[in-house]
Amino acid sequence: MLNIASTKMATSASAAAQTDIPKMTVGLLGMAFKAEIDDTCASLSYKLNRTLEMCAREVLTTDPFVTTDLAIMPLDEVVARSDILILCTSHSVYAEADLRGSRSSMSGVF
Repeated sequence: MLNIASTKMATSASAAAQTDIPKMTVGLLGMAFKAEIDDTCASLSYKLNRTLEMCAREVLTTDPFVTTDLAIMPLDEVVARSDILILCTSHSVYAEADLRGSRSSMSGVF
């Protein structure tokens, strides 16, 4: 589960991996507060989203349980369009998904 420490770690991990966030599309996997639920109350995924929106080219979000957020996209589209993926909520669907994507420059999954 994403917490404040992992929010800071995700952004610093990207810097440590010498990624160029301002030129990247970042995909956030999971916007719910915790795995296998639709509750977004107190979800730190949205805080990370707001932080990344200030520095990334584009931020895409996906979550199979959250239906109230109109910005959420299908998983396959987020994977295909992202340069880097950040696992924010550990829904079981992500463990089973092919997260390799179609972008040859995919930097990784954090």
